[in-house]
Amino acid sequence: MPGKREKFPPTTTVSPARLRMCQPTQRPTYRTGEWIATAWGRCRVTGRFGQRHQDLLDACLWNAELSRDTDDGAIEILVDPARVRKTMSKGRHSLAGIQKLIKELREVTLEMETPKLKIVGGLLDHVVKSQATRLDPVKGGYRHLWRVRLGLALVELLRNDLPLHYDPAPIARLKHGISQAVARHVLTHADSPNGGWSMDGLIRTVAGNVSGDALLNRRRELRADEPGLAMLGIVIVRDRVFHDPKACSTRPVLQGSSGVLPGGCCVPLKGPQQPPPPALTRDPPGGEGTSGGEGGDAAVPRPGTGADDAGWVDGRIRIAIAAFRPLLEFLSESESAPDEGSDEGGAW
Repeated sequence: MPGKREKFPPTTTVSPARLRMCQPTQRPTYRTGEWIATAWGRCRVTGRFGQRHQDLLDACLWNAELSRDTDDGAIEILVDPARVRKTMSKGRHSLAGIQKLIKELREVTLEMETPKLKIVGGLLDHVVKSQATRLDPVKGGYRHLWRVRLGLALVELLRNDLPLHYDPAPIARLKHGISQAVARHVLTHADSPNGGWSMDGLIRTVAGNVSGDALLNRRRELRADEPGLAMLGIVIVRDRVFHDPKACSTRPVLQGSSGVLPGGCCVPLKGPQQPPPPALTRDPPGGEGTSGGEGGDAAVPRPGTGADDAGWVDGRIRIAIAAFRPLLEFLSESESAPDEGSDEGGAW
């Protein structure tokens, strides 16, 4: 889908997944700064940085409503905490849990070296309550947005590393950290190698040199997340892993002012789980739905016969409507005024 969110940062970049910055688990331990060397460079992390922390960073960047450069070269984004929580999971994260992740992210220090980049810094500076508000349909009244200041290391990655644009919600909904780490690594590649990746090779790429029972457990966790990985175009066939880049694009996408792509950008793979296209009926010559006795064998939809009229729309028309709907919604949002009570154009 063409288009780009101007003045908005990407969801993430390729280096965090390739350099194994975050641990391949949802329950990370505290790191003390050991160097991790990969084929793309090396990095070391001091602090607690796992897949849930990466989910939070991706959700904030994906749901950024406004973005601006500060005088000292940093980047600040305006995000709705309700959208961030919704992106991360379906009710599995409380506000207190998210605040704990924020506190741990502020304590992380990152040092990385690649052929093009050399960075030392943090990932998140602070998160403060903004003056901007949004209507709160649950509690009534208004809720305040968050003003998030990104750390120096993350800012340098966003500005100088290869960007990736995708909805992080399908990755955040995976049950196991190894599945999230493998998905993030696979999405940094435009195409699959011939014959796909070796499952054990991918596990060792994101988790280091594992073997024995640990390797068997990681295989089991990957297979348990096969339905969620399929939503990202990642398919496991025996001991090989394949990726369909058309199922979940990592290119810039057309989004509205809220930063959310209508309908999501991850399209499930073609298969028996998708409903078949609507069938068209044929009337006998001269029968109902034809004009006279000629041309009676042409496919003619028959609305108003007790079935839903929308079911008789040709499938190609539906595809065209779905393709142009994001553009129409983007244009309508750009012309509409901000919500009452918000001060997007004013102070953050």
